[in-house]
Amino acid sequence: MESRETLVIERAHRIGTLSNNDSRSTRPRTLIMKFLNFKDKKRVLKAARIKGNVLYNNEQVRLHPDLSAGVHKMQRDYDDVRKKLRDKGIHKHRIIFPARLLLTHGDRSHTFQTPAEVVHFVRSL
Repeated sequence: MESRETLVIERAHRIGTLSNNDSRSTRPRTLIMKFLNFKDKKRVLKAARIKGNVLYNNEQVRLHPDLSAGVHKMQRDYDDVRKKLRDKGIHKHRIIFPARLLLTHGDRSHTFQTPAEVVHFVRSL
């Protein structure tokens, strides 16, 4: 990213702890950053999207925009059905914005608008 202006980060902190209390875990911790200017945040996200793979100390860093509480809740509504999918051995699924589930089963992709649609699909397997 070309730095025409200095990026000002108002605050930054890590949240959460490692789930298994193993300091050797490779799972990254979440880092929350608040930029002073909205334009700075947009510039950083755009640069990361263009670059594709962002590394820090040879470790991959993923950047995600913040979500409203409502969108976050809608995405969390899929947690139970995602657990059922994993229990059935279906691991190719993800949440796509704002709150839809994209599932690949066999060689076909399916998009679901609600968790109830996913439950119906899982029962039909």
